[in-house]
Amino acid sequence: MGSLAALAALWAMAGTAGPAGAADGFDRLVGRWSCDGYFVKSGAKIASSLDVTRDPATGALIVRRDDSAPNVYHALEVWTSTRGAAPFRAAIANNGGMRWYVSDGWVDGSIVWSRSGQGEPEERFAYAIGAQGDLQVDWLIARPGEALALGDRLACRKA
Repeated sequence: MGSLAALAALWAMAGTAGPAGAADGFDRLVGRWSCDGYFVKSGAKIASSLDVTRDPATGALIVRRDDSAPNVYHALEVWTSTRGAAPFRAAIANNGGMRWYVSDGWVDGSIVWSRSGQGEPEERFAYAIGAQGDLQVDWLIARPGEALALGDRLACRKA
């Protein structure tokens, strides 16, 4: 079973998968996005692509993020809701392993995925859709002994 199928099966067992369609608001993200941004601490540039699709069998949103060289971040995300109702759930698999997130859903054109506890640093991914249909993706992290702060920011446009 591939990683995508395994994630969808996990969500199905948890009772959170299922065709949610437009009720979850994810359809506005479907497509290929080209992103440019920066790391806050170093100021170094980031270029990424987001390939966002729906899984037809479960209704889950599948997000593949690939950073361009010299960066090496690659992630597979699965986003779900139960018939469009909160809490929404997401799993992110990358070269660092698997992380689980929760969201209250869309608020004023933004969705924020959060995780905390279990010995992991507090972390958030915020996706905000602009008036022109652009997308801003912020990654926030609470490094040991520090408050939650912006780690990197991407400005994305449909490719």
